[in-house]
Amino acid sequence: MNTLRPWITTLALLPLFAACGVVSNDDPAAEGGMAAAWQSFRNGQYAAALDAFRELGLDGSLYPEATQGEAWCYLMSHEADLAVPAFRQALLADPEQTAALAGEAFALRDATLPDYDRLLSKARQSLQRSPDFVFSHRSSINWMDLHVLMAQAFFYQQRFDSTLAHLQAVDPSLALDPADTLSWQQHSSYSAALFEDLIRLTDLTAD
Repeated sequence: MNTLRPWITTLALLPLFAACGVVSNDDPAAEGGMAAAWQSFRNGQYAAALDAFRELGLDGSLYPEATQGEAWCYLMSHEADLAVPAFRQALLADPEQTAALAGEAFALRDATLPDYDRLLSKARQSLQRSPDFVFSHRSSINWMDLHVLMAQAFFYQQRFDSTLAHLQAVDPSLALDPADTLSWQQHSSYSAALFEDLIRLTDLTAD
């Protein structure tokens, strides 16, 4: 999305953060620091944003959002193997972070060893919670990307009916039918026609 960050140390600190209640921080300086970190992220300055999120993560009350920020920085820097555990840390601290669920789904696809079953679970949970999901810090990442992501995973698993269903969620005009060879147009097989539409919609939703 390589040296692994010492996540075990971070895990050991989670009970301390939980004891603090993991509540929002009322410190204006801390809130300003979080806003600045996300601004760096939105500007594509992922290294600077990552450093800022790491610093903010030392504050127990800011830990969940800061750790999610770290994870998104790893993901956008093509370090998916680091993003996956970071998203999991964020969700352990605050399971209600829908954006972290979505982010982990993307990271699971891009990891060195993709986990398609877990990807599908995370993406499905994200859409169940927020059918019109939009990542607030990068609006081009949204519910359509999650449907295409699920379509990619289902295609890999050769579950073509599910692939089609998620592509049609993005493009309702898609009229492929496995039983109607005319709907395949110039393709010799249903799977080939489906793959072409998968590529088209992947390109359409690419960030």
